[in-house]
Amino acid sequence: HRGRAACALAAVLAARCWGHAAAASVWASDGHGEAIFGWSEAWRSGELRTPATLVHFDTHADMAMPRPLNASASSLELAARVEINDFVTVAVALGRVDRVVWVRPEWAIEHEHGHFHYALALDPAVGAFVSDAPFAKPLQRSPEEVGALRMSLQRSPEEVGECPRGRRYELEVVPFSQESLDVLASQLQPQSFILDVDLDLFATENHGCQRLRRDANLTVGEIQRVVACACEQGLSGAEWDAYACGDRQADGWPLRAEFLAKAAALSEGALEDSLALLCAQPVHYSSEADVEAGVNMLVSWVQGLKAAGMLPGVVTVAESTDGYLPPQYLDRLRPVAGKLADALGVGPPTWVPCTRCVALSIVNDLEVPIEVFWVGDMEDGPAEGGPTEGHALVASLAPGARQQLDSFSGHSFDFHADAEGAQPQFRRGLVHFGEQRQELRLSAFLEATPQHPSEL
Repeated sequence: HRGRAACALAAVLAARCWGHAAAASVWASDGHGEAIFGWSEAWRSGELRTPATLVHFDTHADMAMPRPLNASASSLELAARVEINDFVTVAVALGRVDRVVWVRPEWAIEHEHGHFHYALALDPAVGAFVSDAPFAKPLQRSPEEVGALRMSLQRSPEEVGECPRGRRYELEVVPFSQESLDVLASQLQPQSFILDVDLDLFATENHGCQRLRRDANLTVGEIQRVVACACEQGLSGAEWDAYACGDRQADGWPLRAEFLAKAAALSEGALEDSLALLCAQPVHYSSEADVEAGVNMLVSWVQGLKAAGMLPGVVTVAESTDGYLPPQYLDRLRPVAGKLADALGVGPPTWVPCTRCVALSIVNDLEVPIEVFWVGDMEDGPAEGGPTEGHALVASLAPGARQQLDSFSGHSFDFHADAEGAQPQFRRGLVHFGEQRQELRLSAFLEATPQHPSEL
């Protein structure tokens, strides 16, 4: 009786601690990196037990080496600072994920199937994360900094083990198939895993496709033929004129004449760049039947998890309309987040807020008029007469005036005080991460060294 009573008490305590997690939150986002906002909210609220397993349905691994981040950063700051190709390793580096199950479609290319053990650590010698995983790309530096040397972020397990703040994690790479999903379901623990879905799981393209469609007016069918010819045979743009592939007919379509006629608007360099982008990442346009079958398989699997009481701690779904989900699939796939929420018996998905958007107030608390310039591209381009390319005049502030602007984390503004007969000089202010409402008071930048526009 005493043993049964102890077990009953433990069950009651567990229910009190984790009962609220039975209804997993479902978050939807545009960019996939923003998924970490939902993960962070779940581990902060206790809905997700950590370190967790990440079940990652995606064409891409998203496991590049991250930049160092503050472990105490808010959910908003985390999502604003990560990149779409490194947010998974950010969660590993923070100690919140120690197992990644990458469920990948047959056209994914980054890693072989199997079960692997890797390490990730911050190496103070280079000020960056290093790993023994194959996702660790070379650390880029200017020629002046490293000369001919390319320092690699990939290390042996022994080298990684010598770095402080190291994390070891498991990686399982499995195909997106019913058999794999059945095995995976038997390995999960309730509220101890993240269910993460990128809609490019069902069809995918890349920025090379976007450029060829936009600049050369290629159709989807033509892009598919270019991929089959240029990418699968490893050709560069310069080889198109001479190589026999250019004359070959694919399904009755004369590749060379048609492609080169449409690509005439591109310079040779732009064509090579487009083909390099096209061949660097997977491209696959699925049939309607294949998309429907894939969605049904995923939803059915989640329904099975619900029936078995195997609920995730959090669910995230990314639309990836920023160059990876072909636009013609969006309307068909957008309901996936809602279908997963229904399968789990929870409320509708919550859209992740714009994590880098900032409502900015610039205050001229100086005694002289100030001109404020937006640094970088704007939708309409920089204003004519701006001091340098990439500057646009957005405000002229009298002493004591205030200007409201929509900006984003990490963005810069240049400030210029008119002085007759003097060469224009600028001071630069930075929009910080982690706060959606910010105020920039110009007196804070008086101590910054003024610069001529060409030096910025």
